[in-house]
Amino acid sequence: MVETDSEFEQLPFFTRPIARRGFKAKAGQSVQEWSRTTDLLAECLSNMVDSDLTAVTPLRASWPDLGERLNKLIVYYVEVPDETARFTKDAGILCQVAETSAERVASIRSLISSLEGIV
Repeated sequence: MVETDSEFEQLPFFTRPIARRGFKAKAGQSVQEWSRTTDLLAECLSNMVDSDLTAVTPLRASWPDLGERLNKLIVYYVEVPDETARFTKDAGILCQVAETSAERVASIRSLISSLEGIV
């Protein structure tokens, strides 16, 4: 989320609120809310690594909602290259955006797969 937030900050000033609203609408949460969600998830997983098996209980309880939100985040990143193409025709930028989005989608899918193995 830090990278996404930084990317929003690089946009022209007047487009930042539009980009942030679009992110929240498609991803289900604001960038800040996603940052909190990922921090809590990291803490929960860290506790599990430290042999605190009770840490899986809140993860199991929140999994249906979290899984749905992660899928919304995938949808957002899948659509980013097409959205970017509406504003630039620079092939280098479009290629970089497509690569970055694909990497993020792959990471989220990997996370979902790992979490499904836990819960």
